[in-house]
Amino acid sequence: MQVHANGSRDGSDEQTILMGMICDRQVVGRMAQIYETHMFASKWGNLISKWCVTYYRKHDRPPMRDIEAYFQKWSASAQDEATVKLVWDFLKHLSGQYETAKHEINADHIIGIAREYLDRVGMRRITREANHYIDTGQSERASKAMLSYRPIELSDLGAVDFYQDVENLKAAFEAKEDTLIEYEGALGEFFGTSLARGNFISLESPEKRGKSFMLLDIAHRAVEQRRRVAFFDAGDMGPRRVTQRFAVRAAGVPLKPGLLKLPVRMTSTGTGLLDIPELAYRNHKFEYGLSFEQAEKTFKDFQTYKVKSENPYMKVLFQPSGTLKISMVKQALEMWDQEGWTADICVIDYSDILDSDTPSADERDRINGIWIAMRALSQERNMLLVTASQTDANSYGNKKITMANFTGDKRKRSHTDGTFAINKPQSDDSSKQDLSHLDWVVLRDEPRAGVWVAECKALANMCALSCH
Repeated sequence: MQVHANGSRDGSDEQTILMGMICDRQVVGRMAQIYETHMFASKWGNLISKWCVTYYRKHDRPPMRDIEAYFQKWSASAQDEATVKLVWDFLKHLSGQYETAKHEINADHIIGIAREYLDRVGMRRITREANHYIDTGQSERASKAMLSYRPIELSDLGAVDFYQDVENLKAAFEAKEDTLIEYEGALGEFFGTSLARGNFISLESPEKRGKSFMLLDIAHRAVEQRRRVAFFDAGDMGPRRVTQRFAVRAAGVPLKPGLLKLPVRMTSTGTGLLDIPELAYRNHKFEYGLSFEQAEKTFKDFQTYKVKSENPYMKVLFQPSGTLKISMVKQALEMWDQEGWTADICVIDYSDILDSDTPSADERDRINGIWIAMRALSQERNMLLVTASQTDANSYGNKKITMANFTGDKRKRSHTDGTFAINKPQSDDSSKQDLSHLDWVVLRDEPRAGVWVAECKALANMCALSCH
């Protein structure tokens, strides 16, 4: 939604910042600390920001739908019809969605956008003033004007006057783990709050054990729960397979016709890795495989009835193997920011085939640099980043992947908030091949027990059932 033409980047940034000020306490609190009457580039932006700060200073919370009362009072006597329309168009877009917007806001990222935006506005204002002095022959005043500019001191949680910054203290005590993806049952207990905003999570297994299926599962569930997902295929599967798998998952219909054994019940036999649960199946015969026409209808229905929005909730970028760099990921995310679409979750399939932005003669340093860059990206954008990595040859025969089963460089795991492994049961029973045991290899939080998951890869459902 573009409500004014003040430059595509400024227009998008203004809307993002104002949305945050209306709906999020941390954003409006930070902006209130440095607020000035004409700090926005547009008249309508200055109006709304003033209302937000006024309300916050009086009530110590964001205005949410109470912002409409300010508009009604102001518009009753306003003479500027163009500005009235711009403000109304913006608030009308928000009407009825305040609670949804509140839960989708990435406060730290918006504060970062605000810092850059306000600097641009301030520098343009100083430049116009200096140019006026230059044009009127007042070079000394022009020089003083340029030297007088100071960057906006809009602190984030990384740079604060620690013992005196009340907003930082409030944010620390009022903040809750912003878990972005919820799983049910035992799998939900396994993940806990690890799939939260700002975290960096990786998963590991030998090749062809379900890493891409697991990443797809995470992305699909996130979109179902109205989280914006940026999915980067680094060349592991390619556009055709990725698209087909998402279509199969959404439709619940395999690509090829035939008889499928669908897991419908899982019964625990104990809590150890050797205590393989019992699975009960339901046979289902699919007369036809998934067609283009059915997939097209499925995607439309998924958007309408599951996501319940016309807005996009997943963007996918495909790159040939070995060509995707983290700098390219950052560029894509920033480009989508300017389009008014900010990712909550970034999924990279997968890290071992990424190219490095900082080539090194030492392969371990090259790998370490990629993982440092991914860690920084999750922190800078305060988003959940999930990727996958392959384990070493020794892991093929292991019952359980351990700290020793890394490839390339062991420092990879030190940069994540958690790394979990996909372990397969050591059994000759073919019915057990639909099972995997997920275990945390490293986790910053408290230790959590592993979990069994039942798969249905023909339907691209890596976690159909779960139990301890």
